[in-house]
Amino acid sequence: SRPQFKPWNGHSFQPIYDNIPRVRCIGDGSFVLVGAANKGLLVFEKNSQTGIQIPLHGIKDAGNYTVTSIAYDPSDRLTWIMVLNVGLCQYDMKKKSLQMINATIKESDCLKVDSKGNVWMGNENGLFQYDKKNNRFSKNILPSKYRVIQVFEDRQHTLWIASDGGGVWFMPLNTLQAQPYLS
Repeated sequence: SRPQFKPWNGHSFQPIYDNIPRVRCIGDGSFVLVGAANKGLLVFEKNSQTGIQIPLHGIKDAGNYTVTSIAYDPSDRLTWIMVLNVGLCQYDMKKKSLQMINATIKESDCLKVDSKGNVWMGNENGLFQYDKKNNRFSKNILPSKYRVIQVFEDRQHTLWIASDGGGVWFMPLNTLQAQPYLS
């Protein structure tokens, strides 16, 4: 059967047809978070085929937003969500609520939480580190403006940064200086 979801303000279920830019398993696989275009964050629990829509209050239509990136921080049990044209948000699994945290950057291609708990965001303007304590993003970490489409951390705590137009970069977490690997 086709996965479906219950809208936050409705009673009837709707099927999910297309426009799913992001999917993440969190909480030891007991939750699947689906980022949908114009349907927002959909949460599926324990292998269920039926999810619930999480509203984003504070925007015109709390159920009509697009999730572009999802990252889970297992150490803090926090889920970071980037919402197109809104900004960085946080999903609270216990309260089943989504809260806007920072509206400085409103678009991303990827989010990554590294092993030290740092939040990284890549978009068409580069790679940015989010400072949780001061609620702000850094300047672009890369020496040039490249679209960052993916960030991966290896076992040696080096971030590998895939860009569109600038090749592959690497950055040991203890230096925070990106270096080209392939271009």
